[in-house]
Amino acid sequence: MHILVLALTCGFRYIKRTQTPYAHPTANYHDIQAAIPAHMHKRHLGKGLWLAGRDFIVIAAFVTSAVYFETVSETIAGFITSPESPTLFAAAKYAIKMPLWGAYWFLMGAQGAGVWFNGHEVRITPRVFSCIYLTSQIFRLVMVP
Repeated sequence: MHILVLALTCGFRYIKRTQTPYAHPTANYHDIQAAIPAHMHKRHLGKGLWLAGRDFIVIAAFVTSAVYFETVSETIAGFITSPESPTLFAAAKYAIKMPLWGAYWFLMGAQGAGVWFNGHEVRITPRVFSCIYLTSQIFRLVMVP
């Protein structure tokens, strides 16, 4: 009975995995490096500029959309409730704004963490962004204040 309950909640693969002994992986660093295609190790200035620019464009779009949260919530609350009941209108407005701000905080945090990570990589590895040293140093100053 216990196995059936475990199978229904976790799955049969989980049960099989828990009943087999653990074996350490046999791959080493050179095997992992050999599995990565050679074109993935090449640095491309254009692609790097495009990806960094895209990250900043997405952040600018998030900030621009946040400016309109008040207007959007008032408009939608006006359609849902009547203007004669200010308490219901305010409650509807805040009920609409809370998910908007929650999504904004989550998405902006994820995008900002990505920019921070890229800036950190540029800072600790001088030529990770481009083969040109000066370009990497300029992005080091821009992305890591």
